[in-house]
Order: sequence, then C-alpha cells, then structure tokens
Amino acid sequence: MPIKLILVFSLPITADEAYYFIWGHFLSGGYYDHPPLIGWLLYLFQLLGAHPLSVRLPAVLLTPIVGCAIYAFLKREDAEKAALASCAFILSPISLWSVLIATDVPLLIFSFLSIVCVLQTLRSQNNAWCIAGGLCLGLAFLSKYFACLLAFSYGVYFLILSPGRASLKRLAILAAGALPFLIQNLYWNYQHGWPNLLFNLVNRNFFVTGLGYKNLLVYLLMLVYLVNPFFCWQLIRAFFSGLHGATMRSPYGPAAGSPPSLCDGDLLRPRRSPYCLRARSLCKLAEKCSRYKKSLSLRQPALCFLGLPLLCFLALSSVREIGLHWPLAFILPVFIWAGLDLDKEKLKGALRFTAWYGGLQTLVLMLAFLLPLNVWQKLPLSSSAWHRLVYFFKHREIHAFLKGDSQHTVLAAPSYSDASLMFNDLGLYTVVFGEGSYHGRQDDLLTDFRALNHRNFLIFYKRKPQLEAYQPYFRKSELHRFTQYGARFYYVSGKDFQYPLYRDRVLRIICLSYWRIPSWLPARGNFFSLKYFGNETCASGQSTGSSHTQAR
Repeated sequence: MPIKLILVFSLPITADEAYYFIWGHFLSGGYYDHPPLIGWLLYLFQLLGAHPLSVRLPAVLLTPIVGCAIYAFLKREDAEKAALASCAFILSPISLWSVLIATDVPLLIFSFLSIVCVLQTLRSQNNAWCIAGGLCLGLAFLSKYFACLLAFSYGVYFLILSPGRASLKRLAILAAGALPFLIQNLYWNYQHGWPNLLFNLVNRNFFVTGLGYKNLLVYLLMLVYLVNPFFCWQLIRAFFSGLHGATMRSPYGPAAGSPPSLCDGDLLRPRRSPYCLRARSLCKLAEKCSRYKKSLSLRQPALCFLGLPLLCFLALSSVREIGLHWPLAFILPVFIWAGLDLDKEKLKGALRFTAWYGGLQTLVLMLAFLLPLNVWQKLPLSSSAWHRLVYFFKHREIHAFLKGDSQHTVLAAPSYSDASLMFNDLGLYTVVFGEGSYHGRQDDLLTDFRALNHRNFLIFYKRKPQLEAYQPYFRKSELHRFTQYGARFYYVSGKDFQYPLYRDRVLRIICLSYWRIPSWLPARGNFFSLKYFGNETCASGQSTGSSHTQAR
C-alpha cells in the first residue's frame, strides 16, 4: 500500500482519468463509451474532494479487497498457502500498478468477487452465494462489457462441464442476480441512441486489421507478462501432466496426486491407547480426504473461469490488436488456482519470484515519475518526445496560462483527452471542437452547439493548427502561441461562432460517422440527429471530409 500511495501522489492525472472525472461530475444513468459504474463511483468519491487520492481511491482499494478475498477463500484449505497466494497477488504488477482510475478497476473487483462467490457455492453447496455472485456479475457488467465473457464461462461450466438440475438452478440464480443491471443499461441505451453498442460493436471495429499472426504472438507474450512467467510455467506443467494425474504433488502430502493415507506425516502420533490413536487418525484422515476432494472439485471451475475468457481474446487477437488492459479482469483466478494446486514450496518460490518481478518494475516506474523535469531534459530526447513529456507532467500549468484569456469565452479543444484535462485542471467545462474520434464522445451528450451560436471560443492546441480551417466558423479568428518549459503550445481565439455552417460541415459528419444506429436495433430515435437536424436525418445532407479520425 505505501508503494501504491507514492505512485498515486507522483503520477499526474491522465487524460482518461480526467475523462472519467467528467462522468462523475455529470451524474447520469449511462455514458458514451462504457456502462456507468465508474462514473457513479467517482461521483461518490469526489464528495471527498478533487484530490488525486480521492479520485483514485477505488484503484487503491483494489489491492486489499482482492487480497483479502483470496485469503478468505483459500484459508479453509490451508491458511499458510492462502497467505502465500494472497501475498503473491499483492506484490504482482497488477496490484502494484493499479493506481489509475479506469473502467477496468470495478471490473476487476466485481468479476473476481463473482468468481469467488461461485466457487464458494460449489464448495459449500449453498446457493445463497450464487445470489451474491449474480449481483457481483451485474456490477461487473455495469463496469465494462467484458463481463459478458465471464457470464459465458459460467454458462459453459454449468451447462457443459457440470450439467445437471443443480447446475441449471445455480445458473438461473446467477442470471437473475445480474438481470436488473442488464435491464438498466439496455433501457438507457435505448433512450439515448445505443451509444455503448455503437462504440463497442460498430465504431471501434472500423479498424479491424484482418487475419494475421503478429497480434496473436503479441497477445501470448502479453499473457506471459500479466499472468507471471512463474505461474505460466506451472500452468503449462499442470496441463501436460493432466492437472490431477499421478505425477502431480498432492497439497496434503508427498504422495503424487493421491489423497492422504494413514502413513502421511503426523497423522500417527503416540497416544495412551491404540484404539484412541486409530479413532483420532481415522477422523483426521476423513477430514483431510474431504478437504482434498473439495479442492480437486474447485480446480476445474477455477481454470474454466481463468481460461475461457483468455481463449476468447486469443481468437479475437487473430483479427485485431488486444489492449494490455483487456484480459486483466480474468487473470486474477490464477491466484486461486495456485493456492489450490501448488504446494507450499512452489508457492514460496512464486512469492519470491513475484517480489523481484513486480518490485523491480515498480522501482523503475517510480524513478521515472519522480525524476524532475530538468533531468529528463538532459536526456537525448526528440523535440516531439520532449513536447509530450512536458504536457504529461505539466498540463496543469500549461492550462493555467489559458485561464486569464478564458473569461466570457467557450473553452474548447480538438480531442476528448485535451478537453478532459482542461476541465480537470481549470474547473471549467471544455467542449470538443471538430470531428474528434470514435473515442470519448461523451461531449456529444453534454454540449449543445445551438446554445453557443455567436459565442466567442478559445481552442487549445498542442500542435500548430491550420488557422484557415477555423475561419469559416467565426467572424474573426486569430492564432496565438506561448511557450512552457521550452515546448510550444497554441490556441485559436474565435469571435462570433457561426453555428449553422458548423452544423452542416462538422456536426453532419459526426452524425454520419458515429451516430448511425443499425437497422436491427430498436431505438426511440437518434438523439443527435433530432437535436441538430430536427426531423431531417443527418444522412440527407452531403458529408465531406474524412471520418473515423484518430485524434485523442
């Protein structure tokens, strides 16, 4: 925790964090990119203040929540192994580096808690845990749609790997627990033109790369890094030995993969009566055999919930690039598997390896972010790299330069990332001016350009813009330049915004590119088209220019 707190205070607020900060500021039933849970959480945590610690508190709490859940679940099998597995997670890069707020944070927490509840259901045969698992699955779904992969894993396990009436009942309970959250999200999307589905299924898949092996190899290397090379090797060994075969070591004794016997360890100890000795030994043997059988029965679902989502990403990697953060939520069951399957010596080895593996990387990361900017300046960096570095570390000071010129003007930026950081730094809402990209289009739901007609604009740029591109939309426009830490930044001051022309040339392209609802989706209406074009559809005009730009 101290390491995470150092990173929390040393890392500047990133663009994506500032974007989710907007979600928390403007509380809503849904948002453009993803389901709304992260916005709801940030709304609550922002009540503590706008300090980075309060904004990042959900990410900080991830480590104790998951670490305690691992220990609480495994301690019934073996308290020492439970502590080793929990510590291995706490020292892993996934835990140490989870200091930035993102939709993945609640997804990690609630998907893992759902898995633990389902495994506890299988161990205790108490379906009350299934209710908790379904509720956690619903909250994971409200965090990110990747939770659907976990629901798919539950379906495969209960319908195919462990069929039966009891499994069907548990699957139905899980579905019932998650259903209210699903209905809320679907209803909000229906009311607002399906922004979540347009982003996740249509707009972002415009850039599918086609079949290829490069992304697949990168994904496999990514998995080795995220899972941890030590655990990867143990998983491979377990796979080729048949997981429960005769060559595997039992966690209850030296016998290879077999239940405990009367000859194991300290079961036989001198007693006053040989009858008492035999009775006590048989009771202990029965207890250990029962625990061993339950641990065996939990390994298959743990591996199923770990492996199936990762296999889905493997298949997807053949046609598109997989983000480093995508599989994070499905890596955590490896610590449950390790606590069930590995013996104490291997877990101690895993803990030692993870301490070095995560510790060295975290040390390098901390040094990089704690170095003063003048030290970075002495390194052989290109001008563009230095420019990005200055903006990353000093964006608050750079934006503060604009505040004096922002009176009675509309602050704007060409991308959601710059606009979000300006809002976070200045406390003044900043609109996205121009087409933007398929990322971060929450501004489409918040800004009404009709109300900005004839207003004056100040549009911030990290790179020199073409002033001619803005002249049609203002009666008068001027380009200004200023320097911070040797890096140049720009802003355009536009007088008397001409909304009708901007609607026909820019907003129509946005509507055609990002808000075209597929015919197979029932919808209350296209809110973007209705807002700016009335009963006229945005497709009735001529669109010029390029769409699907990658501005961030």
